[in-house]
Amino acid sequence: MSSDALTPEQFERVSAVFAQAVARAEDPQVREAFVRAQAGDDELVLGQVLGMLAFHTEHDPAGDTSFDERATAAVRQETARMGDTLVEGVPERLGPFTVVRHVATGGMGTVYEALQAKPFRRVALKVIRTAFRTPRALKRFEAEGRLLAGLDHPGIARVHELGRAETPTGEAPYIVMEFIEGPTITDYARRADLDVRARLDLIVQACEAVQCAHEAGIIHRDLKPSNILVNQDGVVKIVDFGIARTFGGKHPERNSISLAGQLLGTLSYMSPEQTRGGRHPLDVRADVYSLGAVGYELLAGAPPHDLRHASVPAAYARLMSQPAEPLHARDPSIDEAVGQIFAHALAAEREERCASAAALGAALRSYCDG
Repeated sequence: MSSDALTPEQFERVSAVFAQAVARAEDPQVREAFVRAQAGDDELVLGQVLGMLAFHTEHDPAGDTSFDERATAAVRQETARMGDTLVEGVPERLGPFTVVRHVATGGMGTVYEALQAKPFRRVALKVIRTAFRTPRALKRFEAEGRLLAGLDHPGIARVHELGRAETPTGEAPYIVMEFIEGPTITDYARRADLDVRARLDLIVQACEAVQCAHEAGIIHRDLKPSNILVNQDGVVKIVDFGIARTFGGKHPERNSISLAGQLLGTLSYMSPEQTRGGRHPLDVRADVYSLGAVGYELLAGAPPHDLRHASVPAAYARLMSQPAEPLHARDPSIDEAVGQIFAHALAAEREERCASAAALGAALRSYCDG
């Protein structure tokens, strides 16, 4: 888990970009494109502004309230939340947990490393952020906890329990999760100087874990290196289901933990259909694409497309019209058969893509065993 947190300078930039985005247009995709262009390489700023836009969208009041007034209200909410973080620091305790340190803030939640007394263990404690403690957001946050608690796979960070605790800004629900100590999948492979087959094994592990989520009716929607960690035993762990979407018979409401219509995720690992926003239905092949993009980066050292500076419409156009450079062209030592497997996973049209995470994992496992 990363230890990223906004600096005061970054927060001032977040407030400015958010206000400009809200005043610029009502179309969500136009706003997204503007925010991504303004944030550039700063993913912390990008994530904060997208979260504020989600809050703003949900609290868009009826009547004659102007964009400026709405922007001011949303910035005030986020300023209060960030003020708590910057001035008061990390709380010493949350309910029965002793907080060790702040790990990450993003989406709707803040994650702390904490110690639990009974049973004694180190845990990751995820608490909903102050600015998102609305009835609808609280419902989504608790839904995330219930969904994850139902997943039982060694490759998915385990949920120990759910609860509520008093915080400096009021009562809030929390999710107690297995604490994963380890680098991202790409950092792990680089540090260990793994060969191609060992790197493919990591992706196979990720595919098996994601398949478990899919069989439970959950699409992750934000698979990227920072959400695929490797623990001290070399076991891949999928984390952060904060923008997951449910589907299928187990979840007839087809619920999204994030706000409907919001473009959430990371463009360089996002399937073409996902770049078109939440109004376009996704299926498990969106996660297959993301797994393919992470695997491609594991082998090539960079994602299949560098979309860090792209607007959303430009990213979609590029993904649909320009296939990723073949892996063999990036590195002649990579077998063309491996490149074909990843090309299949990264097909622009989802109908031409691997049908499931299990199918992608099986193809890679067959190659490794061949």
